[in-house]
Amino acid sequence: MTPTLFIRPQEDLAGAVDWLRAMSPRAEGSAGRSALSDLAEQASGSRVVILVPATCVTLLEAKIPARNRGQLLRAVPYALEEELAGDIEAFHFSVRPGRDGGAHVAVMKREWLQRLLAMLEDLGVLPSAVVPESLCLPLAEGEWTLLVDEGRCVIRTGPWEALGLDAGDLSAVLGAVEEGSESRRVWRVYDGSSSGIDVDALIPEERLANHERIEGAMFLLARQYFSFRPLNLLQGEFAVRHGWQDTLKRWRYAAGLVVLTGAAYLAGVALENRQLALERDAARAEMAELYKATFPDAVRVIDPAVQMRSRLQALRDQQGAGGAGFLDMLDGSGRLLMAEDDVEVRLLRYRDGRLELDLQAGSIEQLESLQRSLQEKAFVAELKSVRNEGGRYLARILLTTGSS
Repeated sequence: MTPTLFIRPQEDLAGAVDWLRAMSPRAEGSAGRSALSDLAEQASGSRVVILVPATCVTLLEAKIPARNRGQLLRAVPYALEEELAGDIEAFHFSVRPGRDGGAHVAVMKREWLQRLLAMLEDLGVLPSAVVPESLCLPLAEGEWTLLVDEGRCVIRTGPWEALGLDAGDLSAVLGAVEEGSESRRVWRVYDGSSSGIDVDALIPEERLANHERIEGAMFLLARQYFSFRPLNLLQGEFAVRHGWQDTLKRWRYAAGLVVLTGAAYLAGVALENRQLALERDAARAEMAELYKATFPDAVRVIDPAVQMRSRLQALRDQQGAGGAGFLDMLDGSGRLLMAEDDVEVRLLRYRDGRLELDLQAGSIEQLESLQRSLQEKAFVAELKSVRNEGGRYLARILLTTGSS
């Protein structure tokens, strides 16, 4: 079982704190008083519960029509604004929905709670509950409860009625409680062994139901906490976050960076795919133009690469069946053209056993030399349509095999 460390600070957070490390709901365990900074080791591996001094918490009730806790938290400050001395922004409100549209409200100074939580955070301590000590006092039907402990007094007169005070004000406050109550009840007193206050002199014997001497208040408050689990003040901006929420909060920036990086990568991939698709379409268009230029008798071009391979295979088959055809002329002329530095092929056509080469050269002599070279390879080469354009000579050579 996970132990629970109860910490009871003073209103002055710089003072020593009472603590109890309870190992069971019977509040059995070790207790003591020390500086808050000395409790890091005690808090390790423990569930931490803070008992807020009754002088720091005001218990109120409000009538607020709200459908959920979120609406209740937003409406409560304005419903109680007139009952509080100061700007409502300076207070922290915790609520527990009641019956018939009512709400139980605990009000405390926001700055005090912020300081306390900051001090605990510096120790690496994250409390799971912060509760009013006044709600951890036992309360029986027809009775009021008084706790006197080390100069601190807490009075509880109802399920949601309590107050804290200094021991020096006890006599006056007891009288005020008696006068302000419509029904006279008896007192149940829990008296710390070193309080030094003569409670019997303040409360008549017939009004004293029980006067119990206790060894410090921590065991009493812890037992009551385990039995009734009073209101947790960690609500709204101070709400306890679960472990996975804290982990998510710590890693949300890294996660956001990962998401942005992933989005940028996917956008880059999409852009690259789009560019490749455009290049593919352009290549298909060029292949179609080349196919139609090579085979002018082509009617439809659906897949130029496949159709080109098919026509070339047909030409190979034709050559293998007995004659030198397109491939022989292409091979023979190609070798000669590659040897000519200043001769450029502008267009190539094959039709009816004849290869037409539209060429561009720097001089007529180059064209005539190429014609003689082709004829030496046993081709029939005719040079036609020679003309000069801008200092370059354009011509067409009609090439057939000697057997055509």
